[in-house]
Amino acid sequence: YHHKAGMTNAAPNFSKLLEEAQHGPGDHEYSLQRDMDQIGESSRRLLARPTLDTHAPDAARNKASLLLAARGIDLDRLNRDLSGFDGRTSFQPPPSLGDMDIDGYLAHEHRQILFSAIEEAKNDTIDSYTTGYRESLYGDWMVAKRELLEGIGRRMGTGAPLVKPRIASAPAPDLRATVRTSMDVKMAQYAMVVQTLNAARRGMGTFVGRQGGPTRFALATRFGEAAGRLDDLPTQRRGELEDCWLMLHLMLAEASASDGLVEGAYENAMSTSPIKLRQQFIRGACQFLQRQYVRVIERVVTMEPEKANRGGAPSLTSTIRGYLNIKYRPTGTGATWPAHFEDIVEGYPLWVQIYICIRCGDFNEALRLAKSSASSSAFSVYLEEYIVGDNGALSEQASASIISEYRRIQYGNARTRDPFKLTVYNLVGRIDNNNLKPLQEAIGTTQDFMWFKLMMISERSPNPASSASLPPPQAAGGDLKLADLQKLVLSYGQDHFSPQGRTPLLYFQVLLLSQQFERAVTYLYTLPAYEADAVHVAFALYYYGVIRLPSSGLFDGGLFQHDPASVGVPYEVLQEGSPTDLTPRLNFVRMLINYVTKFTASNPLEALEYYTFIKQENIRKACIRNLVLEVRDYDALMGGAHAGREYRGSVLEQYIGTEGTREIAMLAAEEAERSGRYDEAIKLYDMAGDSQRVIDVLIHRLSLVLVPNPSITQERASLISLASGILTRYTKSHLIDPMDRSTFGRGRERVSTFQLLLSLCHYFDLIGENKIEDAHRLIDQLGILPTSASSDEIVMKAEVFKQLDEGVRRNFPEILLATMALIQSEHDVLVRALSVSRDAGREQGVLALRGRARGLIVMANMIQYGIPGDVNTKLLRM
Repeated sequence: YHHKAGMTNAAPNFSKLLEEAQHGPGDHEYSLQRDMDQIGESSRRLLARPTLDTHAPDAARNKASLLLAARGIDLDRLNRDLSGFDGRTSFQPPPSLGDMDIDGYLAHEHRQILFSAIEEAKNDTIDSYTTGYRESLYGDWMVAKRELLEGIGRRMGTGAPLVKPRIASAPAPDLRATVRTSMDVKMAQYAMVVQTLNAARRGMGTFVGRQGGPTRFALATRFGEAAGRLDDLPTQRRGELEDCWLMLHLMLAEASASDGLVEGAYENAMSTSPIKLRQQFIRGACQFLQRQYVRVIERVVTMEPEKANRGGAPSLTSTIRGYLNIKYRPTGTGATWPAHFEDIVEGYPLWVQIYICIRCGDFNEALRLAKSSASSSAFSVYLEEYIVGDNGALSEQASASIISEYRRIQYGNARTRDPFKLTVYNLVGRIDNNNLKPLQEAIGTTQDFMWFKLMMISERSPNPASSASLPPPQAAGGDLKLADLQKLVLSYGQDHFSPQGRTPLLYFQVLLLSQQFERAVTYLYTLPAYEADAVHVAFALYYYGVIRLPSSGLFDGGLFQHDPASVGVPYEVLQEGSPTDLTPRLNFVRMLINYVTKFTASNPLEALEYYTFIKQENIRKACIRNLVLEVRDYDALMGGAHAGREYRGSVLEQYIGTEGTREIAMLAAEEAERSGRYDEAIKLYDMAGDSQRVIDVLIHRLSLVLVPNPSITQERASLISLASGILTRYTKSHLIDPMDRSTFGRGRERVSTFQLLLSLCHYFDLIGENKIEDAHRLIDQLGILPTSASSDEIVMKAEVFKQLDEGVRRNFPEILLATMALIQSEHDVLVRALSVSRDAGREQGVLALRGRARGLIVMANMIQYGIPGDVNTKLLRM
C-alpha cells in the first residue's frame, strides 16, 4: 500500500523534471534542437573536414605569408610543425600491461626511474640555486657593509682635481706640483720618509722588475725623526711617539748596521730561527727601557741640582747618587738613609746603587760596585757569571747557591730587609717572577714591571744536544716564557694600562715590548689620533718581514685575525704553517689600502709610493691599476706613450719599469672596458701597445653610434675623430696594413671591419649633409649593397652580408633604409625634372634607381632572418 502511494506521488515530480530538461536551466538558454544521432553525424563530418585548405589560391597564401613575415613569423615552418602533430596519439592512455609482460614492466619501471631522477635533480638544482643565491647575497651584503663601515671613518680630502701637465721633455712630470695636498702634517711627514726610501731603492735598482744590490735603510729611525718634527703636537705626546719609534729601532736592531737594514731582513728568521729572533727583540726591549730609565733619573737630577749635589766628574755613579739624594734624603745630604737599606758604602746604600746600575743597563758598573764591598763579594761572583753567560745562564752550582741566599734574605726580618738586594738576587738568579710584593719599592712603575719581566724571560733552544749546558729550573715561578708574559699582559687589558684612555700609548708600548706586534698595531689603529702612526708602525714591521700576514684572501675576515685559543700556547706550537697554526695575523695590505685611499685622488704620487711596497704581485698591480683609473691623468702617469711610440720618462716607468708600465696600462684598460669606460679603455690599450684590442673596442663603440642620433652627436663626433686619428697613425706606423696579403686571419678581418664602420659613419654624415652623389659613390665603393636588380649581384651581396661582423649586420637595417631613402630622394628629383622636360639620360637614371631599389628589396628578402620584418614593409612602401 505504501509503495503504490509513493509511486503515485512521485509521478508528477518526474513529469516536472522532464519539462525542465526540455526547456534547459533558464529562460535565456536555447532548448536542444538535435538528438544524439544528429550530433554524432555532425561530429563525424567535422572530423573528416580538412584542417587546412591546401587548394587555396596562391595569391592568398602569398599575402598571408607577407603579412605574417612582417611580424617575423615563418608560415611554412608553422605548417610543417602542425602537420607533424597528432593529438590522437599524444593524449591516448598508455596500454595496460599483462601479468607476464616482463619486458613491458621493465620498460615502465625504467621510465619511472628516469622521471624520478629528473624530478630529484630538478629539486636539488632548485635547492642548490636557492642556497647559493642566499650565500651570494649575504656575501655581497657583508662586503658592502664592511666598505660602508670602513668609509664612515675616512677623512674626506679637499684637494683640487689633478691638472694634466704638458710633457715636453724626458724628465717625469712632478705631480706634487699639480695638486693641493689633502694630507695633514703628520701624514705628509711620514710620506716624505716613504718617498726617501723609494728614492734609495730607485738608486740601488731594487724596484719591482729590476735587478740591483740590497737597499739599506733605517726605516724606524727615519719615522721617529719624522715624528719629532711634528711641532703641532704637544711636547709630551710628541715625546711618547718618539719613544715608540726608538723602541722599534732598538728591537729591530737597526743600529747593528751603520747604514740600516735591508728590506725583508727578518723574513727568513721568523720561520727558521724564531727563538734567536725573540731573544734579539727582548734585548732591544730591555735596552729601550734602560735608556728610558737613564733619561728619567737624569731629568730628576737636572731639575733639582742643589738637592742632587752630584759634584765631581759627571758619571753614571754620580748621577745615581744625586738621584738618591733627591728621592731618599729630601731634607739634605746630612739626613740618614731609610733603615731597610743595607751596607752603606762611601756614604751611600750599596744595593740600591747596584740595582739602578743594572736597571740602566750598565752591568760593568754594577759589578764594580759589587766588588768594592766585602758584603757583596759573593754576589759579584754570580753577577760576573751572569754577564758572561749565554743569555744570563748560571751554572748549576751557582744557581743552587744564589737560590739559597735569596731564600735566606726573603725569610729574614721584613723591616730590615733591603728590597733592592732582594731584587738583584732575584734578577740574576731568575728565581721568582710571580711574588713581586717584596719588590714593590724597586718595581714601582709599569716600565719597571715590564723590564723586570723581560729580564726574567729565559728563551732557549729546545735542541736536546744543548740541554746539558742549560741549568735546571731555578725555582718555582722562575722559569718565565714570552708566551706567559703575553698572556699576563692580555689578562690586565687596555683599561689597566690606559684607564679612561688617559695614556693610550702606554698599552701600545706594553704590547710591543711583549712582541705582540699585530695586536699593538690593531689597538693603535682604532685610535683616530694615532691612525697614521699605526699604519707606519705596521709599514716598518712589514718592510722588515716581522709582521705576520693572513694566509686567506685580502678581504676575508677583519684586519686582525687571531684565534683566542692561541693565547698562552707555547711558541713551539705557534709555528706558521703548522697543523695547529694559531698565530696572530694582521691584514696590513688591506690597512694600507684603506689609508692610502684617503689621499689617492689629491696625492696620486704619494699613493704610488706606498703601493710599490706591497709584496703580493697581484695585489700590487691591482692597486696601481686602480690608482691609474681613479686619477685618469694617463699622460702624466705614463708619459704620453702609445702604440708605436716609446715611453718618455713616465712616472710609473721610474717605479716599475717599461714592461711593468705596459702591464699596468693593460690591466687598467681591461678594467675600464669591463666597467663601460670605453674611451679610457681605448686610450689605455693604445698606451699598452695592443693595437688589436684598440681596434676591437673601437669596432664595438662605432657599431653603437653608427647611425646619427641627436642625443649623442658630440660623443659620436669625438669617437669618429679619435678612430680616424688612430687609423691614420697605425697605418703610418705600419701597425696595421689591410692591403698586406701576408696578414691573414682574424686580425685582417678586424681591420677591414674597423675601416668599413668608419666609412659607414662617413656615409651617414654625407647623407645628413645632403651630399647625395658623394654618398652614392661611397656606398658603391664599399660594395656591401647591390647596385642593380641583377640576381647574380644580389646573391653575391647576400653572401657578403653573411661574412660581415656582427656590429655591421646589427646596423644593416638602418643602412638599407638610409640607402633606400637616398634612392627615393634622387628618384623624386629626376621624376620632377622629367615632368618638366623629357630627357633620355634622366629616364635612364630613373630606371637605374628603380633597379637599385628592387635589388635592395630582393636582398632584404633573401636575408630576412637577419633583418626585422618591419624593415621589409618599410622598403616596400618606399
